[in-house]
Amino acid sequence: MIPIKVEHYNTNKESGKQLAQSEAITYTQAETIMQIFINRVDIKLTPSDVWVIYCKQVKEALLSSIRARITSLTNKGFLTKTETMRIGFYGKPEHCWIFPAEKPTQLELEL
Repeated sequence: MIPIKVEHYNTNKESGKQLAQSEAITYTQAETIMQIFINRVDIKLTPSDVWVIYCKQVKEALLSSIRARITSLTNKGFLTKTETMRIGFYGKPEHCWIFPAEKPTQLELEL
């Protein structure tokens, strides 16, 4: 796995062990999502695409959680949002993301 630190949005005001567990899930999701993109470096993926792959490879997750991780990874510069759009699960257009052409080094990933 690639060690990536992304924001955990503590909207439920968790604390202690529960917060630590939620933060660990956030980081693990981000690492897995990055690996999904790295393994498909030339393929544009929507959040729905990533969600399907994630659920098959790991376990069920909320689509909104996958979207949040993709946004965080984009804000950190690890993923690039494209202008390409495809229809998602709910019949609405979704943007596609790609892994940048220039791959960050392991050192750059450890933020």
